[in-house]
Parts: sequence; structure tokens; C-alpha cells
Amino acid sequence: PEALAVLKDLVASPSAMNQDRLQLAEAALRFGEPLLAEQIALQMLQHDSNKPQALFVLSRVRIAQQRPAEALQALKECVDAGGEPQAVILLARLRFAEGTPEGTQAAVELLRPLTRLNDKDGLDALLALISSPALRSGRPSR
Repeated sequence: PEALAVLKDLVASPSAMNQDRLQLAEAALRFGEPLLAEQIALQMLQHDSNKPQALFVLSRVRIAQQRPAEALQALKECVDAGGEPQAVILLARLRFAEGTPEGTQAAVELLRPLTRLNDKDGLDALLALISSPALRSGRPSR
């Protein structure tokens, strides 16, 4: 798409900011270009710039590539590096999707600090997990 081409030109500029690179990576993901998003995220990680955001983009690239183990690893690193609540919520969702008691417990533990911050997204995510039929039955619903 034309918007992607404009962002590529912007990022190629010597005056490009990290935020510009992140916007291009996000746009690439939205437009179905995970390889471009991956390239940008890896470049940012090499330069140690915006590490949590780059790891979050990389985790979503790995999800798009159907590489869940690598997505989980990138999300864990993102959260450890101080990633945004969105990263914590996505990691919790992936752990919950494992369909195991351990995964469910890990998801709840990940979300618990968000609820202490009165973060609406965190509260909503925790309530969705707790109200899930899979938790009540003791077996994952599939």
C-alpha cells in the first residue's frame, strides 16, 4: 500500500526517529507484511532502542508466523524489560490459551499487578479470564 511506501521512505531518512520505525512496523503488521515488521524490530533490538516496544512487535510477528514458542519468549522479554500493559495482556492470553492449569495460573498472576494499578484493560482481561467456562470446568474449552 501507498501508506507503507511513505513510511518506508520516512524511516530510510537519516532524521528518522525510533517512533517512526515503530509506526512502520505496526503498519507492516496491519498490512500483512510481517517480514518487514520483523526486520525493523530486529534492527531496533540490535541498536538497543525502544527494546520493550521492539520486542512487542517481534512477538506479534512471531504470532503472525505461527511461531508461538518464540512469541511467548519475546513477550516474556518484553514484560521483563518494562513493556506496556498490552504486552502483559497478550502474554496472559497466550498462557491461558495453553489450556493447562499452569497456563491459567500464570495468566492470572501476570494480570494481577495490572489490576492493582486500576488499569481498565487489565481489569477487563482478568475478568474475562475468571468468567471463562474453561476455568469453571477445570478443562479447556475447545
